[in-house]
Amino acid sequence: MLSLALLLALAPSVERVVVYDIQADPALGDRIGPVLTSSIVAEVRKLRGLTVVGMDEVRAMLDLEAEKQLVGCVDDSCLAEIAAALGADTILVGSAARVGDQHFFGLRRIEQGSATVKGQVNQRLERGNGEEFLGVVGPAIKALFPERELKPGATRGVAPELAVRLNPPPFDPWVFWTGVGVTGAAVAASSVVTVLFSSTASAFDALNKSGGDAGERERLLQEASSLQTATIASWATSAVLAVATASTAGFVDWRGYRSAVQLETVE
Repeated sequence: MLSLALLLALAPSVERVVVYDIQADPALGDRIGPVLTSSIVAEVRKLRGLTVVGMDEVRAMLDLEAEKQLVGCVDDSCLAEIAAALGADTILVGSAARVGDQHFFGLRRIEQGSATVKGQVNQRLERGNGEEFLGVVGPAIKALFPERELKPGATRGVAPELAVRLNPPPFDPWVFWTGVGVTGAAVAASSVVTVLFSSTASAFDALNKSGGDAGERERLLQEASSLQTATIASWATSAVLAVATASTAGFVDWRGYRSAVQLETVE
């Protein structure tokens, strides 16, 4: 029978990894950092033999004073101290920057015990809408952890929902609901005009059949004609508003990504 010590020796090692917040150039906007960090955490969690913690989770465990000490901690030895305090074996740190017409992405794997860089990836990217950063996350993690295989069923690459968070739909929900309200008001107004036209037309027909006053018939005829024109125009306007409102539905940020910069980690 195998001893406990031998079983532990034969068991696959579990590497504890802390992913530090990506340091993003302000010129890239306020979404690149959180989304890129989330995508890296999600990508590392696809690998076998790793337990992964993001800095959002770390902050949730720290008190305010301890969190303040994280600010400005960017050198390897300082980051290694954080990793040691968290019981981590490895820490991932990275940056994203814009220089002229190009974007740059860097990611380092730092070994906690020796505070040394165990692996490093640097990428020069063609400037785009930011999704080019997400496109290199999969290959970067593969390069930094060549000894780790993917978990069963996992595939490399950033999930589509993270790309949506980086470039969310352009409209807030209020835009759609305002359109619904305006369209509803237009339909109500069109209904009122239609009723008035029908009533005036009926009055003219009745007066015309009875041979009533010619002046009154002329007045009703002109009024009915004006109301008919208004009815057609109002329903046409209602139709245009309805189509315009419906077309915005697919471009509405229903999940609030536009207002949420701090994004939860997607596993």
